Amino acid sequence: MLPGLAAFKTLPPGRFGIFRKLLLYFLLVALIPLLVFGIRTIRASEKTILEESRKILLFRTVDTANRVSNSLYACADDLEIVSSVPRNAQSYLEFCRTHRRRIWRRGGTNDNIIEIRERIPLYKEIAFIGPTGKEQILIRDEKIVPDEELRDVSIPANTTYKSEDYFQRTISLPPGEIYVSHLTGWHVTKEEQLGKAEKVEAAVEGKIYQGVIRFAKPIYGTDGGLLGMVMLSMDHRHLMEFTQHIDPLSENSVVFPNYTSGNYAYMFDDEGWIICHPKYWDIRGLYPDGTPVPPYHPGVTSKEMEKIGRTPLNLYVMAQWRDPLYNKIMEDILSQRAGLTVISNFGYDQVKPVLRTRAYAPIHFDMGAYKEHGVFGGVTLGAQIGAVEQIAEGLARELWIVLVATGFVVILIAVGAARWIAIPVLRMSDAASRIGQGDLDQVVRITSRDELGNLAATFNQMCTGLKESRERLRQTERFASIGEVISGTAHAIKTELNIYGLINNLSILERLTPPDDPRNKYITAIKEGIDGLEQVIHALLEPTPELALETVDLNEFAVEAVEALRQKAEEKGVRILMERSETALPVRVQPDLLRQVINNVVVNSLDAMEGQKKKDLRIRLAQESLRGIGTGGWQGPNPESSQAAVLEISDTGCGIPEQLRQRIFYPFFTTKKNRGGTGLGLYQCSGIIRRHGGEIEIESREDSGTTVKIRLPLVPRA
Repeated sequence: MLPGLAAFKTLPPGRFGIFRKLLLYFLLVALIPLLVFGIRTIRASEKTILEESRKILLFRTVDTANRVSNSLYACADDLEIVSSVPRNAQSYLEFCRTHRRRIWRRGGTNDNIIEIRERIPLYKEIAFIGPTGKEQILIRDEKIVPDEELRDVSIPANTTYKSEDYFQRTISLPPGEIYVSHLTGWHVTKEEQLGKAEKVEAAVEGKIYQGVIRFAKPIYGTDGGLLGMVMLSMDHRHLMEFTQHIDPLSENSVVFPNYTSGNYAYMFDDEGWIICHPKYWDIRGLYPDGTPVPPYHPGVTSKEMEKIGRTPLNLYVMAQWRDPLYNKIMEDILSQRAGLTVISNFGYDQVKPVLRTRAYAPIHFDMGAYKEHGVFGGVTLGAQIGAVEQIAEGLARELWIVLVATGFVVILIAVGAARWIAIPVLRMSDAASRIGQGDLDQVVRITSRDELGNLAATFNQMCTGLKESRERLRQTERFASIGEVISGTAHAIKTELNIYGLINNLSILERLTPPDDPRNKYITAIKEGIDGLEQVIHALLEPTPELALETVDLNEFAVEAVEALRQKAEEKGVRILMERSETALPVRVQPDLLRQVINNVVVNSLDAMEGQKKKDLRIRLAQESLRGIGTGGWQGPNPESSQAAVLEISDTGCGIPEQLRQRIFYPFFTTKKNRGGTGLGLYQCSGIIRRHGGEIEIESREDSGTTVKIRLPLVPRA
């Protein structure tokens, strides 16, 4: 059973009707459009996915070609820079060291392939060659070549690759022109790359392709005479980085592509030669004597060359024996056009050619020998048509799964929506019935913030209001009883103590004591205490008399009140620490009532520190902004005041347990039942402070002490 329906199993008969109607309505409104548009979308998705996948393939190809183009232009810019640096070996070496780029390659063994990321020089060689062809400076592999090893490169046989004529081509250029070579490097055969491996994907111990693309320009003196030429030789490995890590069917890069699948990328130049490819033996190259290896053609290449894999590929030649579409690719590239085509190809385990979608794009570059067509060559990304179709079918299956899952989610949402509307109404109905029977402990759970949520919140407020009204009625009855007890107690105290007789006797004693007698201060203190006691008894007999307000400085008043209790504190071993405010704190209070509050709080603190190792009573006076009481703003003698005087009394006592903190201001609640506590002290303190328009707060943690914070409105300064 659906979760939404299970909630209605206990509902009385007849209440299910509204839910069923809402559920049916939601399902009709949501499911019918979902099914109609979902099925139409899936039917059209396979064709769209195939088209979009081809567009994405073309976009990635164009992007890769543009990045290669930017890299070539950057090398041409570097040639201009190195032409202007001081012509000495150390400057050239520093230039080489500051032009490093990261490559990602495979290492280890065929059985344990690891990935290596390292930074290597962008330029395999940097050279300055004199006007006669003699090398004057040569940096090779980031090292300075000694003078005795410098060559005369005007003779092609003396060049690195035994047949290069870059010197003759460069010095014949007019000022402002540069020479850019085609890829020049030693050809790597299939046997040399594979070694003991059967497939190129597992071959890491074999030989790697080593080649360069040379950038050079002539250097002329101020008199127009030829001073020589400067040359940068870009390491072919950096060119391979642009295509080597592409998986056409994935957004993620790979350290080496899966050539067997046919899903990989390669690069070719404007002459049709492949210059970057997972199979090094497909890349153009030279024999050890410097002569070019001819392109592979099944009818021309010898069986011996086929056996060892001395088979570089050229797209023009491939058009003759594999697929004429390679001619079309070269024609588009030289015309600076990108495109898509379906072309046949072979893999390791394929007897027949497999059709693949190939996207190709030109590498724009109009310098050196590439100026005629304005392209360096092209990049192509290929993917098996079957693989693309499988992706489309897989995505279509996923869409069906999503459609079914969405339908199920829609059903759940419809059930939930019906429940959200029906259940709160039924709950409020049941709760109203219980309230009618006298049970006011009813709370309807609020599950939303809409109109139903507002209705439930209003219902809960009504229940809370009824409970509070009943509780206030009980409190009124209880307080009436408490008032009678307090009044009787106060009468008894007044009668038993005979306060007026005590005052007369103290007056006689005061007259009989010489003025300079030190005992006079104790007589005065006793009189003030009896006066305060009389005012307290008077306040108990008349609980709400009009306040007799005076303006006092809370700084001085609090210090005086606490000092009166210092002897008692010292007897208990308590240290009093006083932190006064830097400014006066004028407040309007009835002094005897405020003194009663301070005495009560300080005595409570002294009692709480009994048995503690650390006994510190900290009194802090300060000024801060008012927070106000309730929601109606600040109340009390100074409603226009915006600042408060703060009195903080902190102790290092035993603290108050969390479960008791909410009850500390209740009448007759005490934590000192075994020490004579009555539970009226803090209750009275709270009433006194609030009558003065102030606040009293208590912060406490068990075994960590207690802080009582009293706020009173400051008298506004004129």
